[in-house]
Amino acid sequence: MQIAANTSSRNRIKVIIQRFPSNALLFLGSLVLVTLLCTAALVRFLRMRKKRIWPASIALTVLLALLGLAAKHLWEFTKFIKPLTGHSNTEAIGFYLLFLILLCSGALLGIGVGVLLSMRPVSMAVGTLKGRQNQ
Repeated sequence: MQIAANTSSRNRIKVIIQRFPSNALLFLGSLVLVTLLCTAALVRFLRMRKKRIWPASIALTVLLALLGLAAKHLWEFTKFIKPLTGHSNTEAIGFYLLFLILLCSGALLGIGVGVLLSMRPVSMAVGTLKGRQNQ
C-alpha cells in the first residue's frame, strides 16, 4: 500500500509540473520581478534607517557594465574564466552571464523603485485625514 501511495504522489507532482507553461520568458521575467521587489523592500527599509544607497547603485551599475562587456566578448571571457572554473563551455557561461545580467538589472531597478517608495511615506493615522479637511 505504501508503494502505491508514493506512486500516486509522484504522478500528481508530474501532472503539476506539466501544467506549468514552458515559456522561458515567463521564468526570466519572474526572476527580474522577484529581484526587483526584494531589492525595493530592502532599499525602503534602509532609507527609513537613514542609510545611503548610492554606493550600492554605483557598484551595481559598474557590475552590469562589466557583465555586458563580458557577454559581448563571450569567447575571450570563456578563455579568461576557464582556469578558475575548469570548464570551457561557452554556451553555459553565456547563460550564467544572462542570469547575472537579469539579476543585476532587477536589483538596479529595485533600487529605483525603493527610493521612489521611500520618498514620501504614507501616513495611515486617523488624525491626518481630519487635519487635511480643516485646511
